[in-house]
Amino acid sequence: MKRLHLTFAFLFSLLVIACDDEDESVIAATDLPTTATTFIETHFPEAEITQVIKDEERNSVDYEVRLNNNFDLDFDENGNWTEVDGLNSQVPDSIIPTNILSYTTTNHTDQIIIEINKQGTNFEIQLDNRLEILFDADGNFIRSEYDD
Repeated sequence: MKRLHLTFAFLFSLLVIACDDEDESVIAATDLPTTATTFIETHFPEAEITQVIKDEERNSVDYEVRLNNNFDLDFDENGNWTEVDGLNSQVPDSIIPTNILSYTTTNHTDQIIIEINKQGTNFEIQLDNRLEILFDADGNFIRSEYDD
């Protein structure tokens, strides 16, 4: 019976190790892909990188970057941005596609964009009033809803 318990514990341990397919590590800013570094230098020239986390999960790699101005940026393995979160600060207009910026300045004049992310070929933004707006790849309005 004791041998059965040991065998079961061993097999369970192997299962847990095999399922642990996520690996996050803090890396140096100099280890970011060049595309990500260029993006940060272009759109956040006054900011400094305070932390970079490399997230390796199965066959993909993502980078999570924290800036000293409290922005959180996510990049894919090639350094292309996937999310810019201002944590209630305005996302730089230079990041926002023209049609999306035009839509929000026309239809939501009293709000600012505090977050933008790419969802497949679509874009989703969040305004400071918690309204989330979805746009297609060309920046055409699809729908909106309030974040819970």
